[in-house]
Amino acid sequence: MIEHIKLGNGPRRVILLHGWFGDHQIYKSIFPYLDTERYTYVFPDVRGYGLSWHIKGQFTCEEMLADVMALADNLGWKRFHFAGHSMAGKVVQLALARHPARIISGVAITPVPACGVPFNAQQWSLFSGAVDDDELRYKIIDVTSASRLPQRWIQALVKHSRLTSTRQAFEGYLHAWAREDLSAGLAGMTPLLVLVGDADPAQTQAIMQETCMAWFANASLQVIPGSGHYPMEEVPLHFVKLLEDFLARHCAQP
Repeated sequence: MIEHIKLGNGPRRVILLHGWFGDHQIYKSIFPYLDTERYTYVFPDVRGYGLSWHIKGQFTCEEMLADVMALADNLGWKRFHFAGHSMAGKVVQLALARHPARIISGVAITPVPACGVPFNAQQWSLFSGAVDDDELRYKIIDVTSASRLPQRWIQALVKHSRLTSTRQAFEGYLHAWAREDLSAGLAGMTPLLVLVGDADPAQTQAIMQETCMAWFANASLQVIPGSGHYPMEEVPLHFVKLLEDFLARHCAQP
């Protein structure tokens, strides 16, 4: 069973899954502002990351989804809201298509589309090189935040990503989110909020229109001003407002 932390004791149940660069602590900036009376928030760590560092695996999107559903079972959650950042946004898409009876709503935060990313050779060299090279990790984070954020913040995220993930997991998940095409037959009617930053060159509004918005009939797209790829860190107050406003609209059932 993957490990997790829990915040709140509200009747509305939400799982928020982290992305490639770091564990559940990527959400730490929003912790003080979450409505923990209305919601119970669970923040898991995927295999090979953070609290789940010790758990071996295949490090695939299918495995991530299976682990989230097993965690929900263990918590006794028959139905819940599911949000995920970047690579975990890809897992959210799979969950909506495959478990519509259990997912009340989904939030895909600057998500990788279920089809993966069509990297050219130079781009793949950059991302695959980041497995062992912290300078390349720095470059990726800087580029996806449009070179707008402080050097110290980027350095801290690079260090955090190195300290909270095993090499095997970090490399394995790269192949999972970038190269696995899981979009065949993908569709669903579950409400989905797709969040993109207006300064994120990686997952843009145009890309979302061609992918998530085309696959899910009940999807809505929100562009976040002043944010790159990490809105929970870059604009935490605005992020919480968007998240909880959406959840509140889809809380007929806990």
